[in-house]
Amino acid sequence: MRFSVFFSLSLCFSFIHSSETPKETTPTAATLPGDELCETTHEITIKGKTVPYKATIGSLLVKDPKSDATGNIFFTSYTKISPDRQENRPVTFCFNGGPGSSSVWLHMEFAGPKRVYLPSPLTPPMPPYKVVENEFSLLDITDLVFIDPISTGFSRAVPPEDEKKFYDSKTDIVSISKFVSSYLTRFKRWDSAKFLMGESYGTMRAAGLANYLHEEELINLNGIILISSVLNYGSLKSDMGNDLPYFVSLPTYTASAWYHKKLNPELMDNFEKAIETAKNFVRNEYVPALFKGDLLPKAEKEKLAAKMATLTGLSFDYILKSDLRVDIVRFAKQLLSGENKEIGRFDSQVTGSSLDNVTDCLTYDPSMESTAGAFTAAFNGYIERDLGWKKDTTYTILSDAICFWSFEPRNQYLNYSEELRNVMTKNPYLHVFVASGYFDLATPFFGTEYTFDHLNLSPSVKNHVTMENYPGGHMMYTDIANLKKLKDDTALFYEKSLTPPAAEIKR
Repeated sequence: MRFSVFFSLSLCFSFIHSSETPKETTPTAATLPGDELCETTHEITIKGKTVPYKATIGSLLVKDPKSDATGNIFFTSYTKISPDRQENRPVTFCFNGGPGSSSVWLHMEFAGPKRVYLPSPLTPPMPPYKVVENEFSLLDITDLVFIDPISTGFSRAVPPEDEKKFYDSKTDIVSISKFVSSYLTRFKRWDSAKFLMGESYGTMRAAGLANYLHEEELINLNGIILISSVLNYGSLKSDMGNDLPYFVSLPTYTASAWYHKKLNPELMDNFEKAIETAKNFVRNEYVPALFKGDLLPKAEKEKLAAKMATLTGLSFDYILKSDLRVDIVRFAKQLLSGENKEIGRFDSQVTGSSLDNVTDCLTYDPSMESTAGAFTAAFNGYIERDLGWKKDTTYTILSDAICFWSFEPRNQYLNYSEELRNVMTKNPYLHVFVASGYFDLATPFFGTEYTFDHLNLSPSVKNHVTMENYPGGHMMYTDIANLKKLKDDTALFYEKSLTPPAAEIKR
């Protein structure tokens, strides 16, 4: 599938500092939908140094003549203002997942120059919400481009009723790739080091996008940042005949039970020991036992259920009744059921009162409820007040795209690990950073480790993978301590990715 990209440009300039109110702007009449861009100037202090930067907000139009899929992709970019050539700065293209999520989470809590103020990552802030300077922004390291896929943010299909043409993993990747190549041309960034950053389903998009850019656009990347990664849906979707999700989720059950003080004293004394005990149990006992299926003797099954109860905080009877297979939503409902509470799927540290004491499935996600409203209000206020974007259209934080998404290919789970392996092997300079949260039930950290342990990378390529786990959830960066460490770890990753090999230095 080949995209032709058309865009024209009209700029609305309003040069301000972040503490000032933008001036009214009157953009030039557009000739195509989404060809209007607004620019403002600001500054931020990171690690005691002032970083002046330009913010650009607007859209580019992408078109696929073959499928007649035309889309208006919205983005927000931040580029450091410097006397040096802009091309000398890395540029990082960022997106969240869903599918159906805008990029607001990475934009407004981790990488961007502003973040939504969250007094505690475990309880929702009281409205109205505040936006504060993000002293841990990546803007001192790299320029940033936050991309909203079609039907999220202000990105829309043209005409809007064609939006479902973009609800496909392959079409999604192609459209974003054409946006990337168009941005590089329009903003003269072809000579820059290039990075991708994806979160959740966005990690699958990043892996497929990196491979597509390499194979179809001949664009080589320096690095990929995967946050709360899932590259193989087989590690998430527990179906008859697929026990993998049960295996890889159990260490996260242990972490969650540890946090809520549901483990025995020996495991409660040492978090790392508890996690390692869970991993060893999965490798050495759980996998072989479930492999036996109905051939597993009753005595062995009961022995296994007792060990699982010790490692998960669930009752022996419930585990036995579940045939040793407790999926994520049932675990989230059951762990604190005696207290009439449910734990969050995105962050199992967060709790909420149960809405239904009869069903054994999670009735809602307390961790999503604690952030979605704050990000919606804060971001809409921020782009109007600070970035000068004054439109009557609604910025869509989360769309229902996932309800209609085509998870190709057929007859197997969506899996982009092979694409990542391909591009890492063909591009010897590509580095990958993987960040996971111990309390993330949506994309369990052990599932990520399993996926990377099965990429079959050569030793030299495997050395280009850096993995870090954090005591947080799906968006581990909502905790300030995690945000600081994630920034430090990411800074080291950029330095590693941009350092030429010794052989090249000697030339």
